Amino acid sequence: VHLDTLTHNFHRKDFLPYHELHSPPPVGLLHVAVHAVEGCSSPQALVDAFASSRTSQSEAAKASGGDPTIYALLRVGCEHQRTEGVGAGCRQRFGLAWPDEEFTFVVDSVKDQDLQIELYRQDRDSVLVQVDKVLALGCVPIARLAAQLRGG
Repeated sequence: VHLDTLTHNFHRKDFLPYHELHSPPPVGLLHVAVHAVEGCSSPQALVDAFASSRTSQSEAAKASGGDPTIYALLRVGCEHQRTEGVGAGCRQRFGLAWPDEEFTFVVDSVKDQDLQIELYRQDRDSVLVQVDKVLALGCVPIARLAAQLRGG
């Protein structure tokens, strides 16, 4: 409860309405497109890299089996957006990338928010159980992106 409201000080010039205190405007918008996944030219190359990092042979064999579909999940704050899936059988002209898909996120705080990027593998088994395998995770602070765009 706003103290000025309790004391009925609506006429004071320093009075701030409730919505201005609790709904600050965003500082900007972040537009993101995934142009490349460094070190992986195809969905199968990413799956193979993931499989080779597994400790047991059974997990590695299971991870590399089937026709994988790879997608990226991007998050800023509580917003998340997903790319289209790219499969090994798909004729994707960009390899493992989504340059034609642009995502927009509202940025509330440059210094407190991050762009989180997660790459997932989806296959027939994971669709049935509705659990996709996480292949890679990344996090980039919004402040770092802003500094690079400013040239600093």
